[in-house]
Amino acid sequence: MRAMIGSRLERLAPGQEMSERNMAQAAAALDAAKALLQLGLFEQSLTQAYDSARKSATALLERQRLRSRAASSHRNTQDVLRHQMGSRIAKQFGTIRRTRHQQEYATRDSPEVFEREASAAIAFAERLHGEISIALPRVGPFPL
Repeated sequence: MRAMIGSRLERLAPGQEMSERNMAQAAAALDAAKALLQLGLFEQSLTQAYDSARKSATALLERQRLRSRAASSHRNTQDVLRHQMGSRIAKQFGTIRRTRHQQEYATRDSPEVFEREASAAIAFAERLHGEISIALPRVGPFPL
């Protein structure tokens, strides 16, 4: 992960961290994803679940006084998850990221999002939010 600092991640100055705000936004996006699922709006539900997972991961980064650079920030977030939480979590995040991307930049060939994909995305986002909530109090600035 050290190799990512500078090229793909930037350091935040003390006081710039907004991990609590990002965790609150992640929780709100998760609530929205669940409500949209109940309404049968599966694409929108998956998008909100993805936003929740991304905001949770962003909170973890910010607690370490790091932030993803704008270029490829969503992919950078996935790579950080791989380094810090393991390949299984990063793979699940990547699957949801690609599905959300296909829906946001849809073509005629883009697959439809069904209830099972939206439900799986919500379950993942909920699990990730919970794990990061537990970890945050023990996380400090990433060492140089």
